[in-house]
Amino acid sequence: MIPGTMLFHASWRAVLRGGSPRFEGVITISEILTKSAFQDLLRTLLPNAAAGAEEIWADFARECVQAGQYVDFVPEPEETALSRWYDTLLASFVLLKQDCGGDVAASICGMSLDDRCLYPYEMERAGLELKEGGNVDALFQLMMEGTLEAPVPVFPKLRDTAPQMLLENRLESMSQI
Repeated sequence: MIPGTMLFHASWRAVLRGGSPRFEGVITISEILTKSAFQDLLRTLLPNAAAGAEEIWADFARECVQAGQYVDFVPEPEETALSRWYDTLLASFVLLKQDCGGDVAASICGMSLDDRCLYPYEMERAGLELKEGGNVDALFQLMMEGTLEAPVPVFPKLRDTAPQMLLENRLESMSQI
């Protein structure tokens, strides 16, 4: 663990309830998460994910911004908007790994290779479906039907789910999640 940081566990339910985590000490958070940092962090978080998935997730973030889809539905300049998408996607994968396990998170990450990227507010239900024995093909049908979506769209943030990931984008912190 990085000195001065702490491991933090948040659940989807806590994020949905709008609870604010309490931190002890000072946590320095990088304001802009770059594409390369996002890809490195995602590969480190999910080492068993299919090779190349991180590039497609970065493309998904770019496509969302180009389509005018913003995290928390707040328009922002392109660089900031991309950074926020990278942040919320990583936070979603952190929660998915914590709640459903690394294999489930890696499977959902790998769906990107078939052009099946999920929004953060679809990942919880998708993870539970896989954890309970479902398969990736069935998830695509649920995604098309809109039944993976949470009742209220939630965009988790790394500052709430895994603040140690943001400290200078340090990769060694990822092995502790």
